[in-house]
Amino acid sequence: MQEIIKKQIEVEQRYERMKDRELNPDMTMEEAFGPLEEWILQVGRIQYWLNPLNGTWYYLDPIHESWEHSGYQAGEATFTLMEEGQRQEVKLFTAPISDDTVPAPPSGFGFPAAIADTDALPDTNRCPSCQAEVTPDQKFCTSCGNKLQ
Repeated sequence: MQEIIKKQIEVEQRYERMKDRELNPDMTMEEAFGPLEEWILQVGRIQYWLNPLNGTWYYLDPIHESWEHSGYQAGEATFTLMEEGQRQEVKLFTAPISDDTVPAPPSGFGFPAAIADTDALPDTNRCPSCQAEVTPDQKFCTSCGNKLQ
């Protein structure tokens, strides 16, 4: 777990150092920010990517093979791994971490839910994983495949 947190801190500090610099529009992303791998955080089987242009954390959606918005900016959350038997779930903490911090609930795929505020209740007409509109009788989300019931 400590290695994951150290890597996240390293990535977010790199972003802080680079975020306000002037970019040459003729540069490629790799020329401007270095290799993509330097911006990726591996948490178990889940990959998170900090977009160096806007400081937003994305996770790799393996079903759609796309980077999806996690709902968090750099410095807003800490991603850690909680291992339970063969399942690997990600715990997401709102920053800063303390012993009494409550993690956001994971979705059916282990990705963090879009809300981390423990006082907020999820909208029952939305998928807790991707926030797509759902009906009460749906068993699975038609957008991301998350099990709803």
